[in-house]
Amino acid sequence: MAQHFPDEIVALLSSQITHEFGNSQLYLSASFYFADLNYEGIASYLRAESENERKHGLKIADFIIKRGKHVQLEALV
Repeated sequence: MAQHFPDEIVALLSSQITHEFGNSQLYLSASFYFADLNYEGIASYLRAESENERKHGLKIADFIIKRGKHVQLEALV
């Protein structure tokens, strides 16, 4: 069921999803770095933070989709 939901808001939320996924990627990369150094505590923490950022992005995506709109992700840089 499509609801009145301004395209400008959808674009801003879609951009936020891209940021959440980008942050997830950074946390995951840092996690791998520290795992290579055998710093398992910080590696585990950063990996969990990566998953949290991914979940944030997915929640926003679900919010948009439930309103009958399309998520438009930007390229990660």
